[in-house]
Amino acid sequence: MRYLAPNLMYEHLIKMKGYLKKPLVGMDVGLSFIGVSISSEGHKVARPLRTLNRDKDDVKKVIRDLVNERNLSGIVLGWPTYNLKRTDNTGTVEKFAEELFQMQDLGDLRFTTWGENHMTKIAELLINKLEYAAGEKEQKKADTDMLAATSILQGYLDYINCDKTRLHSWSFKLCSSQLSPKSPPTPKKNPKKTPKKTPKK
Repeated sequence: MRYLAPNLMYEHLIKMKGYLKKPLVGMDVGLSFIGVSISSEGHKVARPLRTLNRDKDDVKKVIRDLVNERNLSGIVLGWPTYNLKRTDNTGTVEKFAEELFQMQDLGDLRFTTWGENHMTKIAELLINKLEYAAGEKEQKKADTDMLAATSILQGYLDYINCDKTRLHSWSFKLCSSQLSPKSPPTPKKNPKKTPKKTPKK
């Protein structure tokens, strides 16, 4: 997999044949859970999909299954910032991005990042209005992350569908990522051993 900045990801998508029928997946990455959302056909609306438990689920296998079964066009990771500065959770997303870089078996699939901008906090406020049993604390957290992933993906979908001529540069800066573009590491080649010359007698 390779990373593209949000605007370059958009340019990549519109060049992709039949991309409107290939959904995007959004992810809210945390230490314990990863909320997952998916876009509708036409890339208009994001909807909740599932939540991954990082201790119990094989995250890489789930991603591979999503790519193969849903024919994805790309992945959007939530990028946590506060006043355009890094937060404690930013490093968690960076480490997860490194794991995506290592998944070279996914071919030409790209991923990008989009600003969270308190989306997890907004999701918590919405979830708090629902009635969970006392023993459903973990389920409540999982649902919160899934809803946050939906908000992250919807933000990016709104960007790719908006009139770019009316988009202020400051608003794009507010949501675009600070993740440095990288390419998957190239496998190291074993140096060829030159045969030792035997001295002539």
